[in-house]
Amino acid sequence: MCPLCSFSTSRPVSMVTHMRSSHSTTDQHRCRICQRSFSRQPELQAHVRCHRQGNQYRCERCGHLARTANKLIEHVRVHTGERPFTCDLCPYSAKRRDSLRLHCRLKHPEHTPSHGHTHTPSHGHTHTLTRTHTHTLTRTHTHTLTRTHTHTLTRTHTHTLLV
Repeated sequence: MCPLCSFSTSRPVSMVTHMRSSHSTTDQHRCRICQRSFSRQPELQAHVRCHRQGNQYRCERCGHLARTANKLIEHVRVHTGERPFTCDLCPYSAKRRDSLRLHCRLKHPEHTPSHGHTHTPSHGHTHTLTRTHTHTLTRTHTHTLTRTHTHTLTRTHTHTLLV
């Protein structure tokens, strides 16, 4: 637990980060609203925007400000590791529902409903992004002073994403 405020963590590195970002006396840039200090002016400017934009939900663990209660709940999962959205077809789980939806569209397109949209058979191709990249790896190594072997390996990877 922080000796200067209500922040608590079980990770020493998080406490060090908290002390530096929230209570450092060497920082030159201090928020006039909450007294949090920053080592650089751009960090302070970004922080002050949080006060002006109506962020009213604060994470008790790290001080993160969220605009809505739901956004705060999503943020807290960073700390808890909770992944409440689980895939019915594989072991994948996600912190957010939209991440699970994207996973299902990419990994299980044959099981993902089209939400009542009627499209031509070729319509799916308009939302498919195919990326191909090729890389060549050349390795040279010496077994003895007189024999040198050079291996060239070329691999091509194609990734198809449903967008």
